[in-house]
Amino acid sequence: MNEQDDILHKKIGCGTILILCAIVGIAIVYIERTYHPKPGTGATQPTIGEQGFLRMPGDDYCIIAVSEAALDRAIDTAIAKDEWGWRELARDHQLFLVPSGTRILVLDYGGLGKRKIRVVEGNWEGRAGWVVAEHICAK
Repeated sequence: MNEQDDILHKKIGCGTILILCAIVGIAIVYIERTYHPKPGTGATQPTIGEQGFLRMPGDDYCIIAVSEAALDRAIDTAIAKDEWGWRELARDHQLFLVPSGTRILVLDYGGLGKRKIRVVEGNWEGRAGWVVAEHICAK
């Protein structure tokens, strides 16, 4: 291999690394803006520290899990259509119900699509728990 080939390989290697860094950077920015929107940016869901409402389309009540792990179990139970699983979660006091439309405060983001919230009105006022993000709305 001569000197020109060596320079060409170094340029290609550096160019490839720059392109990969740019792609990763763009992906990080996209994920941050999608899953952690800034307040006042027109986000359809409230962000950490903002209040919103729980909505369960077609149902009068929303399920809140007492922990992120309990929410994961509830999601798995729903997917499996496991009636006994629901009974087990209820028996173990891993879930509680609030009326659809209950006002909440967003406390934290969990794994993809999960939010830690605090109920700020009604019978469960002050109680914290975990919900699926799509059940939270700004109005």
